Amino acid sequence: MPTPVVDAFPASQHGASAQPRTLWRLRPFRLLLTARACSALGDGLSRVGLVFTVLGLPGGTAADLAVVMVCLALPQLLLAPLGGVLADRLPRGRIMVVADLLGATTHAVLAVAVLSGTTSIPVLAVLAAATSVSTSLFGPASRAAVPELISTVHLQSAYAVLRTSTAVAMLIGLSCSSAVVVLVGPGVAFAVDALSYVVSALCIAAARVPSHRVRGDSRPWADLREGARLVAQRRWVWRTSLHIGTCFATFGAVTTILGPVAVSDGLGGVWAWSVIIAAPSVGALLGCTVGYRIRPVKPLVWAIGCAAVYPIPMVSLALGAPVPVSASAMFLVGLGTSLSLILWDTALNQHIPAELRGRVASIDDLTHLTLTPVALQVAGPLATAYGHRPVLLGCALIIATSAALALLSPHVRNLSSLAATPPSTDTMLCPDTASDHPHAVSAPHQGNPRPANDVEAENVGK
Repeated sequence: MPTPVVDAFPASQHGASAQPRTLWRLRPFRLLLTARACSALGDGLSRVGLVFTVLGLPGGTAADLAVVMVCLALPQLLLAPLGGVLADRLPRGRIMVVADLLGATTHAVLAVAVLSGTTSIPVLAVLAAATSVSTSLFGPASRAAVPELISTVHLQSAYAVLRTSTAVAMLIGLSCSSAVVVLVGPGVAFAVDALSYVVSALCIAAARVPSHRVRGDSRPWADLREGARLVAQRRWVWRTSLHIGTCFATFGAVTTILGPVAVSDGLGGVWAWSVIIAAPSVGALLGCTVGYRIRPVKPLVWAIGCAAVYPIPMVSLALGAPVPVSASAMFLVGLGTSLSLILWDTALNQHIPAELRGRVASIDDLTHLTLTPVALQVAGPLATAYGHRPVLLGCALIIATSAALALLSPHVRNLSSLAATPPSTDTMLCPDTASDHPHAVSAPHQGNPRPANDVEAENVGK
């Protein structure tokens, strides 16, 4: 597959962190960033539209909305491992293009059905499931594709810029979604989202993500077992993934069930909750800004430490703190989450072999997708039986315990960042991508770096 024509990282900036404007000059990364931002903008517009489409149908109820939401979530839960296997067996760029085209088709059909007045709950459920399939294919391939374009030592900067752009685009989409739905209807929102998928597909196709080396003599089930075996062997992977999944699951229960109940109990109701729930998005933007400026030597210690802010809003809501206090606590959660995920994605892609990244990413996603519905199912009945305050405090205790257990592992504490001491001859591009470019700085191809602390993958059980 032809390598993309790009500008190498300037020699004067060797060993320094990549600045956003420097990353923007790299055509493949610029196209990938544009694709992700367009998708996030469209998704933000259509998210509110789907809810009001269901509730706006004759006889539409909360139960109908639950059916559609289950169809939107269940395929992603079931197909996440398959998405990872495909991301490691097939060219990742092509998978992302196919996933985007499927999403574009789904939303175009949805727009036509809504605008023509022919939609129904079964139609919405089927289209929601098709959208979920698209997400299952796109996610692992997208996470594993970034290291194909950017050199290992600059991955953290790349992930920070990607998260900043998608967060801003999602905020814009969500901010405009209500006005679009009210003024022109949800059908237009779905049509715009379909167009965003098309733009994303075109950008990714133009980026020409380099093909990774794949084995053609293995079966998909064997590939999946190989990925699960690697996750089980590398203790820092499953311990950190389990902790982050626990944070996401308990926080999802807070934002969906426990938080609204808490603020409705004398704290201001809907107005107060709208202020509190908007704060993490603002904090996430600041977290992304910090994410491409810091370079911690022990990234997982920092990632888990950043996630340690999750209990703060849970305690503040349980104690009935004023709205500004709870909103400030949620701001810290947004900041900590964005930093934690930037460091986590960077560590995964620095230390996991290229041919296994898709499967490891899908197993990581599967952890989060599995724990969240469990937390939602448990939090509601517990809050009804014992009240929201003890359940909120229990969630805070669960996260603190999870963080402590993760940090007890020396494999988590000792994992070092490969960007801590970058080689002086490194380029902004990964070696395979930069080697054919006439202006690239020469750097020997050393393959996938294998730090000493990853030797534990071979010594488990010994």
